Amino acid sequence: MTAPAAQPKLPRLLGEIEQLVGLRAALQVASAAGGRRRYVPAASNLAADHWLVVAIGLENARIVADHLSAGTGGMHVLFPLGPTGKRAEQWKALQDALAAGGTNNQVAGDTGLHERTIRRHRNGHAGTARRDPRQPALFDRD
Repeated sequence: MTAPAAQPKLPRLLGEIEQLVGLRAALQVASAAGGRRRYVPAASNLAADHWLVVAIGLENARIVADHLSAGTGGMHVLFPLGPTGKRAEQWKALQDALAAGGTNNQVAGDTGLHERTIRRHRNGHAGTARRDPRQPALFDRD
């Protein structure tokens, strides 16, 4: 007898989507919108060409949209990345997309990285920022 495959640990929002419409749909949402802020209309206003409908189908999209909007109408939602992507490919794609001058949302969509990661890279806070040479290091070892 083989052991069942381990399911990926999902961020809270994707876990909620998994509970509503299943793991496959949650992963498809992460793939389509992970790391980006996307508009989710009220369930009654979903169009056939809306990204959520394209990703998981109309019935599942209605269930998710109803849950996310809590019956109040559409809203923008920042979707977590989920267990997708390969880091080395993403960093290369990030450098290429930044060089091409895309918006944070466009770069996030092209690379599979989070908008906040894109913003940190643009602002020089991604761990690669150079120290100001006029400011001594706290723990200089001279």
